Amino acid sequence: MKYPYLLALCFFIATSSFAVEPVVQKSSTESSFKKIGEFEFRTLTYDYTLTNDSIQHFNTQPLIIIFEAAWCSQCRKSLPIYEALATEYKSKLTFYRINFDEEKQLAETLGVHQLPTVMFFPVKGNPKYLVGYVSKEEFVAVMDQIHLMEMK
Repeated sequence: MKYPYLLALCFFIATSSFAVEPVVQKSSTESSFKKIGEFEFRTLTYDYTLTNDSIQHFNTQPLIIIFEAAWCSQCRKSLPIYEALATEYKSKLTFYRINFDEEKQLAETLGVHQLPTVMFFPVKGNPKYLVGYVSKEEFVAVMDQIHLMEMK
C-alpha cells in the first residue's frame, strides 16, 4: 500500500528536477509605463513634503501619472488605452502608474479620491487632473488642450 505513494513521490522528485522555469517576456510598454510608489513620485515629480508651495518639476519631459487599483473596473478598461499612449508618446512623455491601495497616503495628500485619476505634469506649471474613464481620442484632446507637449 505504501509503494504506490513512494513510487509517485519518487517520480515527482525526479521530474521536478528537470523542470524548466518558463521565460517571462516583458511587454513592450513595461519600460514606458512603469509602476512607482511614493518615494519615486517625490523624486520624479516634486517633493510635496517640503514647505515650499511651488512645484519644482524634476524631469525634463512632461509626465503623466495614473492612479489606479485592481478592483476598479474603469481602471481596467482604461489600461489598454494608457499602455497604447505610453508606447506611442514614449519619446515625448513619460507615463507612470501608482497603485491607489498601496499608496493611500500619497493619494490623499494629492486629493485623489476617484479612480482612475490621471495627473498631467508639464515641465513648467502646475499639474492638471483628469478623473474617470476617457477614450483614447479624448485623452489626446486633453493633452492638446493643456498644451502638454508644447510646455517644454
